[in-house]
Amino acid sequence: LNMMEMSAWMTKVIDDGDFELTMLAGYQGPDVSGIDGRVKTDASSNMAGYSNAELDELLSKGVAESDVELRRPFYVDAQKILEEDLPLVLLMDNGSKTAIKKEFSGVPEQETDRAASSEFTYVKRN
Repeated sequence: LNMMEMSAWMTKVIDDGDFELTMLAGYQGPDVSGIDGRVKTDASSNMAGYSNAELDELLSKGVAESDVELRRPFYVDAQKILEEDLPLVLLMDNGSKTAIKKEFSGVPEQETDRAASSEFTYVKRN
């Protein structure tokens, strides 16, 4: 295990591609299209250089469609490819507990399909 300061890691992994296995934290949600940045051929966080033209096309079609039911088939097929190819492995999902007074609603834990873990856009006083 070689723990590095972020700029040294970026030079070694991103700039030089000098690694066999690397780890990167981050948050992709709440929308499924956030996976693009990790697995699309030219994505900024695709350090391993994974490339699948069919997956790229499905992800592009999925993000271009706003209707949830119409975009679902693109992501279902994309998930099948990711399951087969396994270009990355999720080791953990960061979780948190937030104490909120009863007088508030719309906190991220209540808006999982719209709000990221530290996004308080939808908070309102009841």
